Amino acid sequence: MSDRVGQQLGNYQLTRLLGEGGFAEVYLGKHIHLGTQAAIKVLNAQLTKDDMENFRNEARTIARLEHPHIVRVLDFGVEGNTPFLVMSYAANGTLRQRHPNGTRLSLETIVTYVKQVTDALQYAHDEKLVHRDIKPENMLVGRHWEILLSDFGIAVMAQSSRSQHAQDLAGTINYMAPEQIQGKPRTTSDQYSLAIVIYEWLTGTLPFQGSLTEMVGQHLSVPPPPLRQKLPGISSAVEAAVMKALAKDPKERFARVTDLATALEQAILSAQQSQSNVILPIVNQPPSFMNQAATLPGQSLQPGSLSQVHKTKDQWLSEAFVLLEADRYTEALAAFNYVLSLDPNHAYAHSGRGLALYHLKRYAEALIALDCALALNPHDTSTRYGRGLALEQLKRYADALLAYESVTQLNASFAPAWRKKGNVLYELKRYKEAIAAYERALQLDRNDADAYIGKGNALKHLGGFK
Repeated sequence: MSDRVGQQLGNYQLTRLLGEGGFAEVYLGKHIHLGTQAAIKVLNAQLTKDDMENFRNEARTIARLEHPHIVRVLDFGVEGNTPFLVMSYAANGTLRQRHPNGTRLSLETIVTYVKQVTDALQYAHDEKLVHRDIKPENMLVGRHWEILLSDFGIAVMAQSSRSQHAQDLAGTINYMAPEQIQGKPRTTSDQYSLAIVIYEWLTGTLPFQGSLTEMVGQHLSVPPPPLRQKLPGISSAVEAAVMKALAKDPKERFARVTDLATALEQAILSAQQSQSNVILPIVNQPPSFMNQAATLPGQSLQPGSLSQVHKTKDQWLSEAFVLLEADRYTEALAAFNYVLSLDPNHAYAHSGRGLALYHLKRYAEALIALDCALALNPHDTSTRYGRGLALEQLKRYADALLAYESVTQLNASFAPAWRKKGNVLYELKRYKEAIAAYERALQLDRNDADAYIGKGNALKHLGGFK
């Protein structure tokens, strides 16, 4: 590998080396006319005339991918015989840099990452494209802390002009599915690789270690060590989801990679419910605070005035929402948890639980609960709105925008969603669109002070308001 700092590739001058791997070097580049920055990926390959058209076809395929969680390919070219790609620059580094080797992550954090990665992968899989190199180094952190999957097809492009020797696998063999090692990659190969990453995040170690030859053999025929050996307290459902994705036979894995994310969400939610000290599902015992004297808006609960045990599920749900409206979020959460212990598939209980967790500032958990609610009731606007709120607090502005837009599509007269849409567009520095969203909110509600403030701030950035 040679140091290319100072060279010009296409319209970009290379200013510094960002990183390097088995297939490519990545430089920060500056556009010589516009002054904008981009990541320039220079492949470690020399193309012949016969290779040139194959490279262009691969690059065109990758460049067509448009998804909130996929790094955009802006341009590509060949300098001499060396191919390069121009990609959007993610200034916050990679998940490997954010979580170095040996780091263990919480289940909630893992799910927020996995949801974004699987959304990107499913989109690519639906486009008949296999990533082939899933690992934390290829998961970038965007400007708004969203996860961006990079390097689609880079391994294929790099290897298309040279024979695949054993050393070409080094560095990524830790995450490689058995059938991919045998030269038969498929969409479920990406799922296997992602499951290796999840295993690593949960335990701080990879399931397979050793020399290249040893790891190849382990991937092909050795079952991964059970998660419970390293994490005795792990939920059996979480372990089952990861191990299913790590099946040696691709047919035994999940049918779709998003099914892995869904299984993890459901497993984590079930674990949270079973671990809560206010849920006693075996004896169907209601939350303890409900047996004490309490005054709720519009009603009075006195000891002995009502048989708490014989109340219906819907009565419990109603009281949970009353507690939520009264800003008694911890008690509301306990009540929603109890409803879910009676009916784990109650969409409104999942939604209410998510809103309670949001108000308790447990945003990652709130997002999981709201996603469960949407899986059961996809057209509920309040759940979609709540999901936007949680995503906004997690600074995942691009995803929050999609959530608020889905609300306005279902209910165009829901003013708060237009205002919140304006807020995330403002954070994304899309000021003209933010102003339009704020104006729509004010058309629907002339008394929305926050919309006036937001519009004023956006106008300042455009120089239209002093």
